[in-house]
Amino acid sequence: MGAAVQGGVLVGSVSDIVLVDVTPYSLGVKTLNDVFSIIVPRNTSIPTKKTETYTTSEDNQTRVSIEVYQGERSLCNDNLPLGTFDLSGFPARPKGATRICVAFELDSNGIASISAMDNETGIKADAVIKSNPRGLSKDELEKIAKEAEKERKADSLKKAIATAKTSCESTLYDCRQFINRDGQSVPSEDLQKFQTHVDEFAASVIPASHKDEKFYLDKNNQLIVELGHLKSAVINHQKDSSQQPDKNDTSPDQTQNPN
Repeated sequence: MGAAVQGGVLVGSVSDIVLVDVTPYSLGVKTLNDVFSIIVPRNTSIPTKKTETYTTSEDNQTRVSIEVYQGERSLCNDNLPLGTFDLSGFPARPKGATRICVAFELDSNGIASISAMDNETGIKADAVIKSNPRGLSKDELEKIAKEAEKERKADSLKKAIATAKTSCESTLYDCRQFINRDGQSVPSEDLQKFQTHVDEFAASVIPASHKDEKFYLDKNNQLIVELGHLKSAVINHQKDSSQQPDKNDTSPDQTQNPN
């Protein structure tokens, strides 16, 4: 592990120096579209414990794979894999309803105890992973950090594209949920047109590997606007239906005099 000097500078000299081990690289997990989610940032003092909460990406999931990486790049493909373990057995729920708490606990020897727990049931899985399994030297670690800094702008673009694509996947899910839940309240012609657009979106946008974030943002916004219009139409339809008098109700109108 690395070492950092913590203390105060007094009249040009360091006083009360405390040597503290730190992580020489960031540690985290893989999320949708290969995005590296950092849980323990580089240069964090150790021992330490850090946690982040994640959700499921599909309906009815009862298992998630926790893929652990180290590095400074935005995508996992550019970082070093440390290991994988599964959390399973939690109840099937809708997408995003399951909350998974992932905790990293690092000791002073660079051993990471990693756990994943379903917040609702307490079902838990653990793994022990040794960071820096290749035994990289300080110079090699510094080289990796400098490479990450050099590629920061390009990595930022890659992450933005991946995040935009994830937003498209979320919008596609919302559209399909709307069709299944409220489709019967939409005029058949409008519903058929919307279904066609959703199918085209699923076939051409989701599988695509575009290098332009704007492509995903524009396509996503178009579908969001269309979905919003249909949702408004359903709400208005429901309001109109609730305001119509019940033809089977024979009770007197409150505005009329029953005498």
